[in-house]
Amino acid sequence: MENSQQLPDFFRPIMWSYDLSRVSPEKNITEIITNTLNVGMWEHLKWVVDFYGKERVQSTIINIPETALRPGAIALAKALFNIETLTYASRSDKIRQSATI
Repeated sequence: MENSQQLPDFFRPIMWSYDLSRVSPEKNITEIITNTLNVGMWEHLKWVVDFYGKERVQSTIINIPETALRPGAIALAKALFNIETLTYASRSDKIRQSATI
């Protein structure tokens, strides 16, 4: 894992609703991986796997509510990370539990 404390600038288009200067790769791993799967490009996915490691990405994805991912993102995650099932949670439950970045 790298020691960088900020996301690379090329994440700006897929993290458009966040202030990148306040996004921590460690604290906001779930949001980063969710956005990468939903709207990211290959360079984002490669950075995520290189930074966190495949096992950590896999364990994070398993705990992302299925409703937070697009159908295509779910299929991609299952194929690339050998995931059989994801956690189900209503979107409103996830929103209530998440901290503001």
